[in-house]
Amino acid sequence: MSVSVSVSVIGLACDAGPRPVPNSAARNEDADSSEREPESPRAPVAQARAPAVDLAALRGQSAPRPVSELERSLAGTWTAKVGPDAPRPVWMKEMVMLQTHGQGAGAILDAVEKDRRVATNCVWLELYANLRGFRNECMLLEGTPQALQQHDPNTGAPEPYGVAFSWTVEDRFVRITYDHPMLLPAADGEPLEFRETTLELRAGGGAVHTLTQAFPEHPEVPGVERQFEIAPGSYLD
Repeated sequence: MSVSVSVSVIGLACDAGPRPVPNSAARNEDADSSEREPESPRAPVAQARAPAVDLAALRGQSAPRPVSELERSLAGTWTAKVGPDAPRPVWMKEMVMLQTHGQGAGAILDAVEKDRRVATNCVWLELYANLRGFRNECMLLEGTPQALQQHDPNTGAPEPYGVAFSWTVEDRFVRITYDHPMLLPAADGEPLEFRETTLELRAGGGAVHTLTQAFPEHPEVPGVERQFEIAPGSYLD
């Protein structure tokens, strides 16, 4: 599996009301333009950040119970191409992500002015052998999964960009419970909030696995087929 972790991004929050920012990159695009207040190109940009996670500490935690052989075999990096129906962290609600070149206010303003939007059209899951894991936000670049990263606003150091979780295998299901709320896009109305999702395993081998994703907290939502490529090991720093 070919992967990369080279893409740096910022998340710009979109409030329900108008937010005057350069190039309109962080507006609520669903708002009626007639209701927006006059915009100023000098207004500040609100940056939305993922919760801080120490991946070394996460991997170093003790497993809550003995780990089965099946669970050990499934530990690794899982990636899948997804569409707009894919879940996303609650802190990404009404948010636009832009690719940055460098750090600091200048890099942020440059990304906004040039509208370097990033589409999060893949899922990157790392399942660790201690039954903990991390979902890192992801994009596809020329067909290759790229894990996105944010930067510490004080030091500029790169940081993981996502949500930690716990996981287990029950019968033929991989059950994932996120540490923070997630959102499931709804065809009509507000997104649905959840913390737990399941991936139904199917017989067969190889690097690519077709799994059915379901959401036990929302049984009215039909299962979605996803094709995950599974590789051993971890790629995130």
